Amino acid sequence: VKLVMESKCEKLRESISASAATSEQLGDLVTNQRNRSERHAAVISDVLEAAEAFEAKNEEDVTLMKDMEKAICWYQKRLGFQPVVEGEGVKFIFDKVDLQSPEKEFSFSLKFDSDRYTLLQCSPPVEDSEELMKDLNLTNDLVKFVRIIRQRFQAAALNGDLPVSPTVCSDASAIPISSPVIKSVDSRSKNDRDRSNSQSKNRKPALPAKRKASAVSAASPGSVRRSPRFVGNGQVAS
Repeated sequence: VKLVMESKCEKLRESISASAATSEQLGDLVTNQRNRSERHAAVISDVLEAAEAFEAKNEEDVTLMKDMEKAICWYQKRLGFQPVVEGEGVKFIFDKVDLQSPEKEFSFSLKFDSDRYTLLQCSPPVEDSEELMKDLNLTNDLVKFVRIIRQRFQAAALNGDLPVSPTVCSDASAIPISSPVIKSVDSRSKNDRDRSNSQSKNRKPALPAKRKASAVSAASPGSVRRSPRFVGNGQVAS
């Protein structure tokens, strides 16, 4: 009986040890699962925060894009401003700069790379473009740069420092090639008229000369002696 009791007690201790080990394993599993759940919750929270921030940023971007579109439309309508992606950079095109030729286009192209602006082209050239580019890269104020460049274009147009477009005929520098021929014919006609007028003027003084000669001959002594009046006077005197 004693051996049986000892055997049962040994089996019971083994069962208790096995149960304790199983319980410990289950506790570890629960702890791991809890930690995993907490990590998942943290990840989900971060994702939700990022999604909310993205949505807010997206709304801001949409609002900014709408505002930019409105501003671009206003600038394009009022100032003839139009940005165009071209080649390696962005080309900024202006019209309504030259009052004599509002449709004439002025432009410059910028390239932005490695946080630095580079001027690719400027038509017509601007004298202090290097200084303006230094200021642009220093301040990153693109709006100010665009405004100053347009003012330079306006000043050049007002001072007449720009070449006249061959399609514009607003002044004498844009006269077609056939015009000089017409002008030369007109000049010859004018010269002919001048010569004829000159000859007419030269002929007119001849008449007074004849009158003067007649007057001189009438006033000469011979003519006085032949005058009946003076002859009659002579006879009376005699």
